[in-house]
Amino acid sequence: IIPVGSARADLSPYLPGDDIKLLYVGILTGRKLDVFLRGLRQYFLGSDGNRKVHVTIVGYGSGDDEAALRHAIGEPDLHGQVEFIGELRGGALEAVFQRCNAGLSYVPVLPKYDAQPPTKTFEYLMHGMPVLATATQSNRQIVDPNCGVLIGDDETSVCEGLYRMVQGFDAFDRNAIREKAMRYDYGRLAEEVFL
Repeated sequence: IIPVGSARADLSPYLPGDDIKLLYVGILTGRKLDVFLRGLRQYFLGSDGNRKVHVTIVGYGSGDDEAALRHAIGEPDLHGQVEFIGELRGGALEAVFQRCNAGLSYVPVLPKYDAQPPTKTFEYLMHGMPVLATATQSNRQIVDPNCGVLIGDDETSVCEGLYRMVQGFDAFDRNAIREKAMRYDYGRLAEEVFL
């Protein structure tokens, strides 16, 4: 069985001191993004404002899921800080990757998701992005302090994880993150594992 990985990606330029532009790509159904957003709101309410955090959400779900998400991001504490784009693929999705500088791999810590390989975690790392990731079994095997921050799937853990990411953000080495992620490159996996 070939491990899950990611295609190689172009690195976007990173300027130290930039706001953190966190990207979530994935399905909305069953992901409990409302819990993440409550944790983000908690972070904003307690933040000293030294570094801004913006969240871009790319994905799809049922009409109810999307309506609930739009309602949540319309709350005054989140308005203007969270953008929901909807479903994107190919070049349009890559363009969003290029304007973000961190990834959000928010998967509820539940038995049905625990061992599921987190495809987007690989893609974020391949783009040289540090990752804020829930501590599922699979994410714990991939994300270490050099490439991201592991969190629980409750709002307090989200808030604390955001503080840790903000405080250590400039220490993340995007080239080192990408270099380490190359072990998950589909080309390498095909050549070394499959062939």
